[in-house]
Amino acid sequence: MEIPDETDRASAGSASALRLARGIADDRAAQALKASTSPIDGLTSKTKSKRIKRQAQRFLGWREKKRANMVDKEKLDLEIRLTAIEYLLINMGKAVYLTAQVPAEKMREMRENAQKQLLGETSPGVDPSMGDHVGAELADRVEYLLGEIEILVADAYQQLDQQRKA
Repeated sequence: MEIPDETDRASAGSASALRLARGIADDRAAQALKASTSPIDGLTSKTKSKRIKRQAQRFLGWREKKRANMVDKEKLDLEIRLTAIEYLLINMGKAVYLTAQVPAEKMREMRENAQKQLLGETSPGVDPSMGDHVGAELADRVEYLLGEIEILVADAYQQLDQQRKA
């Protein structure tokens, strides 16, 4: 389809000029282009087409999904603080176990005992149906921290053995 020059556009009606300029053959599509493209207008106006309402609903659904995926600054700050605390705790635990010269086998046994003990505890003030879940989550986090300390201590002992051999 050929796009008319400026004089043809001026003489033609605004809807047909808009339609021709954009290469649209359907009058309904040209009217939709002229109409407000706000999704809210499409939802509130009874005269708008179903297509605009569907587009608006899709847009609003997409926007809500994007908002749900956005990280709240407070949540991010808490996560960063928690990660910093875990990092410091793991490195302090490493220093304590190395200073006390606790062997790796004993550390593994301590980790397993801590997990068993935490799984058997109840959480006061927590709904009984959630109590087991809270205990399991706590046991998993403690096991993770002790496991990380165990790995760092074993690595430190290995490096110390290599230095003695050299």
